[in-house]
Amino acid sequence: MALTADLISPYDPTALDYGAVLSPPSLAHLLGTDDLGRDVLSNLIHGSRVSLQVGLVSVGLATVLGVLLGLLAGYWGGWADDALMRLVDAFFAFPTLVLALAITAALGPSLSNVMIAVGIVNTPAFARLVRGQVLSVRERDYVIAATVVGVSHGRMLRRHIWPNVTAPLIVQASLNIAGAILSEASLSFLGMGAPPPTPSWGAMLKNGYGYLEQAPWTSFFPGAAIFITVLGLNFLGDGLRMALDPRLWQRGKA
Repeated sequence: MALTADLISPYDPTALDYGAVLSPPSLAHLLGTDDLGRDVLSNLIHGSRVSLQVGLVSVGLATVLGVLLGLLAGYWGGWADDALMRLVDAFFAFPTLVLALAITAALGPSLSNVMIAVGIVNTPAFARLVRGQVLSVRERDYVIAATVVGVSHGRMLRRHIWPNVTAPLIVQASLNIAGAILSEASLSFLGMGAPPPTPSWGAMLKNGYGYLEQAPWTSFFPGAAIFITVLGLNFLGDGLRMALDPRLWQRGKA
């Protein structure tokens, strides 16, 4: 839907029709219209682009930063581990949405700043995950043997440690995309997301909030889209976890 939004959208999502304000679902507008006469279905289709873009870009940013911090802390240990993990703990001390809201407010409300804010607040989870995996992997016999024969740090990380931490990282990324979409919707609902007239599921919820009794479809359909997308991504994460963990796969087979 996001990839073909321009082709399948029945109307321009920003087009105003004051003669069809808050029209219920009909053949002309399958999901009705909002308080400005904009087609809800068209806004829903184009809003999927914003949600998925934020989810993918912010989690990609969080993955890169988290992997770097986790590898440095887990592999070298000592003062580097203490300093980096205390930094991560400081971020964990704040509620995710509050921290994302503060960062977005400091940078200014825009789609790119939402991506940066959501990426930063998701970084600690990846850093903790990678650090834990590295601490486990570096104690294995093949890593100790490689250290004895004088393998360089770069080759050690690239050939012996990194390949063994990617599976849980993929699962974590798929699950965090769902959380990032929820964060973007929350920020947009609070007025700190993509500025109008950019279609956004969170902004649609905000606009429809005042018309719940008069026109419930303006809030129900974007809420349902968020629910279905997040549920599907959680199913994807569970499926990847089952596929990438042989122990879970064998247990499910039994």
